[in-house]
Amino acid sequence: MIAKPLKGTFPTYYDTYVNLVPDHIKRHLTEQLDLYTSFIESIPSEKFDYKYEEDKWTIKQVMLHINDTERVFGYRAFSISRNEQQNLPGFDQEYYINKSNSKNLNEEALLAEFTHLRKANLELFERIQGIQWDIFGTANNFKVPLRLFPFIIAGHVDHHLNILQNKYLV
Repeated sequence: MIAKPLKGTFPTYYDTYVNLVPDHIKRHLTEQLDLYTSFIESIPSEKFDYKYEEDKWTIKQVMLHINDTERVFGYRAFSISRNEQQNLPGFDQEYYINKSNSKNLNEEALLAEFTHLRKANLELFERIQGIQWDIFGTANNFKVPLRLFPFIIAGHVDHHLNILQNKYLV
């Protein structure tokens, strides 16, 4: 079992994500894959280019953002698990979306990408054992514990599922 990271060991802006997920994070990450897949498959195809406000992302862009975040935070977890000493860079989510060519992507490809990324992260988390979870690294100029990343990854998806349900599909 991976214990939740202690408050004060990571930037407070991650509290939102960490607080959304249960303690049994590996099980949640696995179950979330099926939940996310079912949810996305239930969305009518004409809705994927929908924005609930002009300056918001489309559902496809939200999916792409979820994939980007899964990839970036999975890489951070991988790097820190290997005791990387370099500061891992942050990323500007707006810039990434704007440079993504998201209009030419389809929801099936985005969902398949998410599935691959999540399965890769689950494999990584299975290989990390015991005190290795207590390793700290630096990401976006903050010292952070390795154990933070599974909770951010899961909480980030839960956060966006809530937004999709309550803002896009009402």
